Amino acid sequence: MATITIKVSSLYQRLVVHRFENLTVPNLVTGFTLAFALSGIYLLLNSHFLLGALLLWTICDIFDTLDGYIAKRFKMFSPLGADLDSLVDVIAFLIPPFLISFHLGHDFLLVSAFIFVFAGVYRLARFNVEKNSQGVVVGLQASLAAHLIYLALLINVPANYLAMFYIVLSFLMLSPKKMEGKYSLQLTGLLITLNALLIVPKLA
Repeated sequence: MATITIKVSSLYQRLVVHRFENLTVPNLVTGFTLAFALSGIYLLLNSHFLLGALLLWTICDIFDTLDGYIAKRFKMFSPLGADLDSLVDVIAFLIPPFLISFHLGHDFLLVSAFIFVFAGVYRLARFNVEKNSQGVVVGLQASLAAHLIYLALLINVPANYLAMFYIVLSFLMLSPKKMEGKYSLQLTGLLITLNALLIVPKLA
């Protein structure tokens, strides 16, 4: 009887526990980031509803911030979670600015958006392989760069200046400059609030 119990327990470990061990709360929250990002992409590509897409992409950063907070607060770090977060960041914060440039149909803007995506992907890869001091952010975060682009759009910055802004943000993402994590979080909150306040009245 004991042998059967051990075998059943071992089978349970292999089939259930091992399979779902990475299904943590932070990873599920990251899934919400992805869902809102893809929904925004769908709105832009199929309905050309830029304001609606911007609102969904702004909400993405709420979930992106939340998954990091939960992982730190409850010590739910995992290599898979870190990689998953970076992959979703590409879709949530780098692809949307590129699609915006395509939507606006300006050649120089499209080229600068390609540079922006490359810089952002490089920064995310660097973040995953370099060991930095806890609570320190190196280079401008992709999410902050995306929010700054959304803000520029909402205040009607002309395409030529917007293209140059993409390039400036690209260099800032690649910068070795360090920022305290708490200041980055405060800036994120400020930009989310500001963009939401600019978007919502226009949707009404």
